[in-house]
This record gives sequence, C-alpha cells and structure tokens, in this order.
Amino acid sequence: MMARFTIRSPLDMQEAVRRIVTAEGHRVPFTTVKRDGRRIVATTTVGPIRFDDTMVIADVDVREDHARGTIIKEGPVLLGTIRFAVTATEGGCVVGWDQNIRGGRWSILNPLLRAVMFAGYRISLGALLR
Repeated sequence: MMARFTIRSPLDMQEAVRRIVTAEGHRVPFTTVKRDGRRIVATTTVGPIRFDDTMVIADVDVREDHARGTIIKEGPVLLGTIRFAVTATEGGCVVGWDQNIRGGRWSILNPLLRAVMFAGYRISLGALLR
C-alpha cells in the first residue's frame, strides 16, 4: 500500500530530521511511544485491544542542504518501509514521505489500513513538523 505526500515546514532541515527519527513529539491518539537506540515501539491501546508497532530507523543520511532516511516497520501488525527526504528551503524545509505499509497477520484489512495510515501519518507528521 503505497502512499506519498509532501509537507512544507517552518523548521530547519536538521530539526525536522531530528523530530522524524526520534520518539519525541510524536502524538498519536491512544498511543505511547518508546525508543531504545534505533528501535521505536509505538503501543496503541483502545479498551481491551492493544498492539505494538515496532519500527527501526534503518538509515539516515544528512547532508548540508538535504537528508534522506529509511524506517522499517517490523510488525507484528504493520509491516513495510517508509522513506523520507528533507530538503532545506528558504524559511524552512520540505519533507517528502513515501510509505509502503501493509497489515501483517490481518492482510484482509489492507484497504482500510491504507486509508487510515495515509491520513494518520499525514496529520501526525504535519503536527510534528510545525
């Protein structure tokens, strides 16, 4: 399930990258985020339902005026790859986001998951980069 979008941010490029690759500032309803080195675990709990979304910051390459990175979603519920590119601009930066995420055990839910993940990432990333 591919989804691509672009967000303009008033943040400088380095700060935008820092916010993307750390657990600080990620605000998703019903979800707590913990980081241990390159591994991030986002635990979502709604009533009796709970699941972990385990991610690994696979690589980040920061240059003077641009940066790129890859985040691997390891499951068990969500699997896939997120790639991001951040370009410095006058007065901030532009973040390109390219995600290919699918349901692990529950692949029948992929069409619904695609819509929810696209909207969720776009909203939370937009808030994170303000």
